[in-house]
Amino acid sequence: MLVIVLVLNAVLFVLEFGGGVIAGSASLMADSVDMLGDALVHGLSLYALNRGPRRLAGAAVSKGSFILLFGIGALVEV
Repeated sequence: MLVIVLVLNAVLFVLEFGGGVIAGSASLMADSVDMLGDALVHGLSLYALNRGPRRLAGAAVSKGSFILLFGIGALVEV
């Protein structure tokens, strides 16, 4: 199920970002970057799955870092 959600998020990112570029909409592009972040987080979760508590903790820190970076990027854009 996680793979399906990852693929859907990645495809929706590409479509929505492309639509945002064509329409000149920062709002669509920002929302699409959120979907990219979700896809990256799901990919990281798949990687960390069944790898032990240390890898899970590292994945959690990485996920938080992704979200923080995307948030800072959105603030800079606004």
